[in-house]
Amino acid sequence: MTKNVDAFIEELKPWLSYIHIADNMGEHDDHLAFGDGTVDWPRVLELTAKSGFNGPYVIEFPEKFGLAKFAAFQNLLTKIYEKNKQTL
Repeated sequence: MTKNVDAFIEELKPWLSYIHIADNMGEHDDHLAFGDGTVDWPRVLELTAKSGFNGPYVIEFPEKFGLAKFAAFQNLLTKIYEKNKQTL
């Protein structure tokens, strides 16, 4: 998903029911914490918000990072949805 995120979300938006947040390095499903890989999360979240998606986001984060990664994701998501005048 790292190279074609716009087309990917555009194509799948009618069927999105939830979004699983797990980062990676662009080649494998690495199950990395939010922000630890190469996924352009601000872009992904902006595109999903603009698509009208208002479903749940399921975030994968290893316990060793505590809640900091979750809080970073939540803050970014809130800013993007507020910017797009949608509610969570």
